[in-house]
Amino acid sequence: ADTKSSPMAILGSTNMATHIKYRFEGEFVPRLNHKSKKGETGWEVMKCPWLISIAQVAEQIVLDHLKKHDRDALGKVLMFKKVADETDVEDVRFCGTIFNAMALVGDLSDGYNHPHIDKRDLCSIIIMLGKDVSGGSTAYFDDDDVIVHKEAFQHGKYQVGPFEKVKHAGETWRGKRGILSLYTNRSMVEHFLKHGTKFLEE
Repeated sequence: ADTKSSPMAILGSTNMATHIKYRFEGEFVPRLNHKSKKGETGWEVMKCPWLISIAQVAEQIVLDHLKKHDRDALGKVLMFKKVADETDVEDVRFCGTIFNAMALVGDLSDGYNHPHIDKRDLCSIIIMLGKDVSGGSTAYFDDDDVIVHKEAFQHGKYQVGPFEKVKHAGETWRGKRGILSLYTNRSMVEHFLKHGTKFLEE
């Protein structure tokens, strides 16, 4: 059985506790991760029109979902975007959207993604990518860890829902498969709702 999940690469920003130098007045400040800073490869990738287009379409899908299913989260992500729009400091949003980061899960080779809940996220969307793939369905679990639904792999298929509440996994696959996950961290939004851009400007 597979025991190790496929690797994950992340572009965008964070306010996680990664180094004491990012702590100011007891708060870990929002900032672009190392690979996404100006001059790095990730910075250039985030300027690509095709990726910006994907992020913008994904944003609208998530906003439509939140309008129907989670008005509280909707209000928070829209405020996050508004506050970021009103500052001239470094944009910590991913491609100017409600998301603060994007992860590529898998390295386009055989793999597996363990059952998990994205507890740190406020909202997210996943997009399947791949060619000549067998297996790789997304499985969803109930509270007893029983699989209650599977979404078969299909290149370009997206899934949106409460990944922050529902356990899910990527079943074993063979082939060039990856998942794009665009997400908004709850702590990032809560930081901006509490402090605005104070720590960015200082």
